[in-house]
Amino acid sequence: MLNTLPSLPHAKLPPFLAVLTDLAGSHPHLFRPHIPALLAFLPGLLLPVVDAGPTPTVARPNPGAGGSSFAFPLPGETNGGESSKHGGEKEDY
Repeated sequence: MLNTLPSLPHAKLPPFLAVLTDLAGSHPHLFRPHIPALLAFLPGLLLPVVDAGPTPTVARPNPGAGGSSFAFPLPGETNGGESSKHGGEKEDY
């Protein structure tokens, strides 16, 4: 259906679409036989994909990759959770 017209330079596309829109508005019966084909063809171009998969986040930048992602250590978890300069004892503040 779309290959019936010769190729058109990009510079002439806006005027062509303006004339085509006016023609479709003034003589819709000319386009009625083509509506089913357009309705079958256009949704794939216009509608978003329903399930695009998991959304990437800062904590999981590649949620579908299967591997673990980077995680910031919690406060006090550096060096395995113990401070080496105090022999593993926590300091009271």
